[in-house]
Amino acid sequence: MHNEVYIDLNLGLNPFLTERELIIGIQNKKLVVSRTSDLIEMGIYNKEYIANIVHRQEVDVEEFIKLYASKVKDYFELTKSAYKVFLIFLHIHQIVKDKDYIYLSCKKAISFSENLDCSMISESIFYRGVKELIDKKIVAKTNEKNWYFINPSVVFNGERTRFVTEVIKKKDEVNVERSRKGITRYDAMVRGRYLENVIDGVHNEGNMDITGCNHTR
Repeated sequence: MHNEVYIDLNLGLNPFLTERELIIGIQNKKLVVSRTSDLIEMGIYNKEYIANIVHRQEVDVEEFIKLYASKVKDYFELTKSAYKVFLIFLHIHQIVKDKDYIYLSCKKAISFSENLDCSMISESIFYRGVKELIDKKIVAKTNEKNWYFINPSVVFNGERTRFVTEVIKKKDEVNVERSRKGITRYDAMVRGRYLENVIDGVHNEGNMDITGCNHTR
């Protein structure tokens, strides 16, 4: 018979659960994190064609965690310290499923890292990594020591994930302005020629009604 231990926790409110979409600025990039299916706009967007190139890969659980963690590392530009701590958070979350909070002390993290492929972490690595994960909104502090809220859009135990990189080509402002001026001049020329043709038609027909564009014979 197992003795269950109940802990009365006052963790507070998970800040990540109140936002449907989270926008994180990282240097010159904008990272959009969302759990909805609205993340990818298919087809035509703002009258521009979008090319969708999708690479699909099926892997086992352990490989899934490694690939997922490496993608998060790249997208969030995590340092080695933050990546190691994130990997620990991710493994623990596979055990304590369906919870948006995790207990992770420095001692537990060091012990847990012994069983992972990544090198063991130290106390300084742990605290640097946790701070960076908080700054980049992957985890958040709770009201209790060593308890952390997780961002369910980033730390999750689902069976499928999709990372989308959208590359937008910058437009040359000078060429755009020239193009706009050229179009304006062209429109004016077309309108001028059309007006000249109409006037010529009035002179030639004599009885043309220019307001109704009807011929009177």
